[in-house]
Amino acid sequence: MTEIDRPVAGVYEGYVGKMLKNDTEYLRAVVVGDLAKARGLENMDRLCAREPIYAAMVYV
Repeated sequence: MTEIDRPVAGVYEGYVGKMLKNDTEYLRAVVVGDLAKARGLENMDRLCAREPIYAAMVYV
């Protein structure tokens, strides 16, 4: 990872974390112990978060 990529990775992980805290379906899956569903929803949130993060990136 380059020095430019590290802050982007931190922003990405923070954004995904916020999405997961607000995803009621994900939270329900975690509470009932359905880890396969929770993992799938987490992956979906990661894919959804990727687009706006990378769209906002500016390389110099």
